[in-house]
Amino acid sequence: MFAQTSSFISDCDNFVDGPNENWPYVLVATTVADSSESQESQTFSMNISSLPDGGANFRIYKTTANGNDYFGNLYH
Repeated sequence: MFAQTSSFISDCDNFVDGPNENWPYVLVATTVADSSESQESQTFSMNISSLPDGGANFRIYKTTANGNDYFGNLYH
């Protein structure tokens, strides 16, 4: 049997404060400072045990090879 613990995303060291209330938390998987490794696949897993009323949303943001911004679809 496993003991289950709860934590809030605001208490998780994997996330930093976001720029505004629409993006309250940001997971920075890699940056250009990571050199060629920043161009490799990035994987993140999160177990979600509860959501607020109305659920939660996320989207992928990345900088493309030519320096443009890419915003993925919003997931509900």
